[in-house]
Amino acid sequence: MKKTRVAALALGLAVTAGLVGCTVPVPTTTTPAPTATTVPATTTTAAVPTTTTMTTAPPATTTSTAALPTTATTPTPPTTTTPPQPQGNAPAGYMMVSDTTYHARFAVPAGMIVVDSNALATDPSMRDKLNQLAQTSRLSPELFEQLMSMYALVAGDTNENSIGLAMPAGGRVPTAAEVTPVLTQGGATGITCREVTTSLGQGLVASYTLNQAGVTPPQAQLYFPDGDMLTGTIQVTGATWTADQVTEIVDVIAATLAAA
Repeated sequence: MKKTRVAALALGLAVTAGLVGCTVPVPTTTTPAPTATTVPATTTTAAVPTTTTMTTAPPATTTSTAALPTTATTPTPPTTTTPPQPQGNAPAGYMMVSDTTYHARFAVPAGMIVVDSNALATDPSMRDKLNQLAQTSRLSPELFEQLMSMYALVAGDTNENSIGLAMPAGGRVPTAAEVTPVLTQGGATGITCREVTTSLGQGLVASYTLNQAGVTPPQAQLYFPDGDMLTGTIQVTGATWTADQVTEIVDVIAATLAAA
């Protein structure tokens, strides 16, 4: 059981690396997400004035100019900038964490030991936390730090449950068809994929059982857009968490995920 975290983090890196090739070719699909939010605003303003002008057009042309001031009152589009509010609070039993490399922010179960890889060089308390995680994984701090160098943030507990924010890969959010063979190659079985909505854009969750060295913990990976032509990956692994708990945690992460 003590190798669970190591195997999980290693698979996360393998998947991230394996997806770089299949995600780079189509970077343009990251841009539609922002435009989709502004389309509803134009359809509402166009629909109201046009119907009134069509019925009253024959009697007088002045009615069309009277309708125009009403469209000036429609500057409600600013409301579409407010949705980044869900990023705020962690639900009961969770706490908000953020990394200082890519500035992602999301909720994890309360009480987890959180290591920000970018702060290791400057924050002594961060190194103490890394040593704690290395100890529960039965690894030397040096080896664990080397493994963690590909992660912006790792959260873990003394039972080897872990959550890792991998360094972003190039390209758009992958599809289920792209993710499945890479996960299978890494030893994953029972793979299911579903789309999720985050405040950063449309993402994908892949859930499966990791099968390495006789250990079979439930695991899920959340892929999300992380700026132009980049995809972030957050991986949740349960050593003592059940598959249902892993699903609940990844859903809370998706719901609270935002730019820090």
